[in-house]
Amino acid sequence: MRKCKITAKDLEQYLNRCYERAWKALKDYLKDPNEAHTHDLRTSIRRLEAAYSLLPGKARKNNHLRTIMKSWLRFFKTTTRIRDLDIARTNLENYSQKGLLRGLLSEIRIRRKDCVTKTRKIGTRLNNSNLPNMGSPRLSEAKIAKRFGKLAQRLRRRINQNLHLVLVAESRIDELHTLRKDCKSMRYLLEVCPDKSAESIALNQLSKLQDQLGAIRDDDVTIELLKEHFESAGISQVNQAIANARTRKHGQFVKAWKAAPSLKLYRMSPVALTTLT
Repeated sequence: MRKCKITAKDLEQYLNRCYERAWKALKDYLKDPNEAHTHDLRTSIRRLEAAYSLLPGKARKNNHLRTIMKSWLRFFKTTTRIRDLDIARTNLENYSQKGLLRGLLSEIRIRRKDCVTKTRKIGTRLNNSNLPNMGSPRLSEAKIAKRFGKLAQRLRRRINQNLHLVLVAESRIDELHTLRKDCKSMRYLLEVCPDKSAESIALNQLSKLQDQLGAIRDDDVTIELLKEHFESAGISQVNQAIANARTRKHGQFVKAWKAAPSLKLYRMSPVALTTLT
């Protein structure tokens, strides 16, 4: 098994690339805040956060860098509602009787427009300054390795715990959401490795798991939004149909993971797959 080695230079260069991509994604979003640009912006910020999280403590506590990261993460939170509305709208537009939902779909568009107005104001105020020079020679590769191991172990424990809960209980909505977020975090952490073949097995499994959980999570987001409109018999009917679809997806998820032991991430150790030297 190959080992993933992240040098100080690798990490600093990756951090700067993530920062540049985040700015490009922000510019695209401010120009046209459509669903694709919203998704790309959020993904770029998550990758930036993953790179930042690998820095040793002293580097992470650099005042200028910490201020930059805090502002980006605050901005990220303002886009969450937009992403949820996009998910719900896409889900509902695929519903065979979407004529019943004309009023709700119109309301979603109005809500999204209001949210976008607020986030664009915040986005335009982000400070477009360069990241501080970390100085690769001053970054301890031993500390980077230790930090990687600590983060990977923490994520692995949570993934193992919540994956077990989600597999045995369909009603674990919060745990499923946390599991999906942790899978993303682990995936972005592994992507920092310059040699992607070193952790290709783990990345492939995380991608499969994330896709399956994402389909279920999309239904959860849609059902939560529909709860606000139960006064309509048509809305209630749609809500039940989506709930039934969620049950089927969860059943397929459980069946797939129990039938394919090689895909059971909770039996693996991403840290072992990506041991840093």
